[in-house]
Amino acid sequence: MMTALDLVCELVSRNSLVDAIYLFKPMASPPIQENAELSEDERTLVADALDLRASTCLPFWECILQLISVRDVAAPTLLTLAKRHNRQSDTLELMPRERVTVEGLVALVDSLARGTTLALSSRVRCSDGVKRHIPMLDFHCRESAHNDLLVRQIAEALEIKGYLAHSGQSYHFYGAQLMSEDELVQFLSKSLLYCPVIDRAWIAHQLIERACGLRISPGKTYTGYPTIFAQV
Repeated sequence: MMTALDLVCELVSRNSLVDAIYLFKPMASPPIQENAELSEDERTLVADALDLRASTCLPFWECILQLISVRDVAAPTLLTLAKRHNRQSDTLELMPRERVTVEGLVALVDSLARGTTLALSSRVRCSDGVKRHIPMLDFHCRESAHNDLLVRQIAEALEIKGYLAHSGQSYHFYGAQLMSEDELVQFLSKSLLYCPVIDRAWIAHQLIERACGLRISPGKTYTGYPTIFAQV
């Protein structure tokens, strides 16, 4: 079974222009409900949004923004938290092409602090000096036989070739061909049309970052590596 680490090596091998890849350690934000600045009304909104998420499988921020829109309560702290963004650049590391091996990546994963994950940035350094990206998507639908087909159909509708992975709770997509930054922005913008099956908040953060990122290691609540199940 091909893991995300195997796929990273495969993508580098197939793209001769790639001179180096970038890896980072996503920063974990504390749970919203632990924020001391929340009002009592906001704490009620958070609790109800968590219940709504559990019953609908919709993303948390979709649930809470929907509740805010239909209730006569102020939620300034929640609205401020909604734009919280953790930058890749805080932990970004370059890995030269010759070091991109499964063994090298496993060694990095094994060295991670407890609770930390390793992620692949879409940014790649190319030998011709042009900035390029590996297209990526993060889905927000539970793994199932039906959704295996659904995410494949969405990738086909977006007219992009690549690989689909079971991420542990949902799905990831990695494109087979590199894109310019402008092409990546266009691709992510089109992908918004398939929200909430594709994670809207994830796309927003990638657009802010001007780059994508996906977890390629176990960690946090994930006990295994993302595993590839289809090529489209």
